[in-house]
Amino acid sequence: MKLGDAILYLLLDDTKLKAGLKNAGKNINDWGDKLGTAVKRGVIAATAAVVG
Repeated sequence: MKLGDAILYLLLDDTKLKAGLKNAGKNINDWGDKLGTAVKRGVIAATAAVVG
């Protein structure tokens, strides 16, 4: 299925579009949490390295 076809298919089926957006939002949040955790760990490690 081409991208254009997929978009039309999703637009025609409102429930699939909403579910897709919900999943995308959840994935973005999960990714953001992972990134935030990695940044915090990096800051802690850098601080420990400087202090230590």
